[in-house]
Amino acid sequence: GCENSTIFMLKDAGHRATPQRLLILSTLRHARGHLTVAQIQNTVHQSHPTVDTSTIYRNLATLKNLRLISETKIGGEESQYEWIDNKGIITLFAAGAL
Repeated sequence: GCENSTIFMLKDAGHRATPQRLLILSTLRHARGHLTVAQIQNTVHQSHPTVDTSTIYRNLATLKNLRLISETKIGGEESQYEWIDNKGIITLFAAGAL
């Protein structure tokens, strides 16, 4: 499923698939459009209330560097994040085609 391919990509890039990281990715993957850090935090806190803001920011930076998510900043507004649909790449990568 989608979670397995994400775990594979994280591990292959040398990163652990922590519950917080997977929860942030799941939140973005199933969102309709871009989300702010506050929106991501609200969703994460519904199931993991102890995850702090710095953990979310650190994970967003890591996920952005891995090109799993994108960051958009328009004008002076706060950054918004979105899942990048890499289904084709993940499928090829998992199959050993890349």
